[in-house]
Amino acid sequence: MKKQLFISFAFAIIGLSAKGQWQQTSLDTGKINCFAIKDSIIYVGTRSGVYLTLNNGLLWTAMNTGITTLNVMALTINDSNIFAGTMGGGVFLSSNNGASWTVKNTGFSCENIIALAISGDTIVAGSYCGDFYLTTNNGNSWSMSNTILANAGINKIIINGNNIIVGAQSGVLLSTNNGSSWVSAGLTNKIVTSILISGNNIFAGTSTGVFLSSNNGTSWTAENTNLANTIVNALAMSGDTILAGTKGGVFFSTDNGSNWTGLNWGLGNADVLSLAIVGNSIYAGTNGGGVWTLPLSELGIKEINNYDDNIVVYPNPANDIIQVISEQSTVNSIEIYNLLGEKVYQLVNSHSLLGILPMTNAPMTSTPITINIADLPGGVYVVVVKTESGVGVRKFIKE
Repeated sequence: MKKQLFISFAFAIIGLSAKGQWQQTSLDTGKINCFAIKDSIIYVGTRSGVYLTLNNGLLWTAMNTGITTLNVMALTINDSNIFAGTMGGGVFLSSNNGASWTVKNTGFSCENIIALAISGDTIVAGSYCGDFYLTTNNGNSWSMSNTILANAGINKIIINGNNIIVGAQSGVLLSTNNGSSWVSAGLTNKIVTSILISGNNIFAGTSTGVFLSSNNGTSWTAENTNLANTIVNALAMSGDTILAGTKGGVFFSTDNGSNWTGLNWGLGNADVLSLAIVGNSIYAGTNGGGVWTLPLSELGIKEINNYDDNIVVYPNPANDIIQVISEQSTVNSIEIYNLLGEKVYQLVNSHSLLGILPMTNAPMTSTPITINIADLPGGVYVVVVKTESGVGVRKFIKE
């Protein structure tokens, strides 16, 4: 039985289109740690402070008056108040859309605040030291609870009803009493960088992929097809589609994480630290490359019922040649596209060998087709392989 796979229109099988590319916004440098959204305003926390845009990234403005430590790791918004957690400076509050900030650190013993969350009048903060803080008076004073959290290193906090869920350096932790006490909720051997809740499902992004629990952390299953051993920095959701920001770009899943597909047309292998969905667009914050955006319409899904998942493109990255291997089927055609959607190579049926070099040192037992790519400029390319079993799509990097 052939496997079903869902492929983004960014990889339209016949005739790739440049419209599906990520676009870099005018904030094109810097480490983007987090997003926060208020009405039509997009805020980002960066290594150099807080920036906002009123026009979907066409223009960004620094909003740092009063912030004395500019490495902003977390942002959260409560009505007219914006809270910023910083590495080394604690928490800052703005009540005027970021125009000015005041420090709100009373009660902190560790000022390396890298996680924030809000539910009603309750605001919680997690520190790199493993301390958990709570305030109900807009940060004028904080109370601390670090029961079993000492040295845990809190990366992410989610408030879900009466539960507070923490993603930490030592797994997932759960409190049902506003942080007064904590229990382990699994993944104790994982660095948990992000948490996403959808109904009864809890998704955890970790240093080795995505894991799913449907019983409040009692048990977890790896949901890592195409993401195994991948560092996942951020998770987001649009409808039934889950997005994962990873050290190797953005991936999406439409089946609760069972299968993941790359969504990196134009983004390449960027180290994606943060994700946000605003209006009709996806925003990705990167490590050193600023903020990128992609229309949500590019998640329009095309279902390929005869997807051939037995295609291998080797080596990757490549220099002068690539070898295309179909492990179970005869190859009928091969096409290579650049990131502009332009076709740069085509081989029609297995007997048309123009431009094909003799095969050498086949890495697998099946017979490879060796393609000379020496004249292609360096960059990211997509290979579309049609076989007797279906269609396979693979990406490679030309060095």
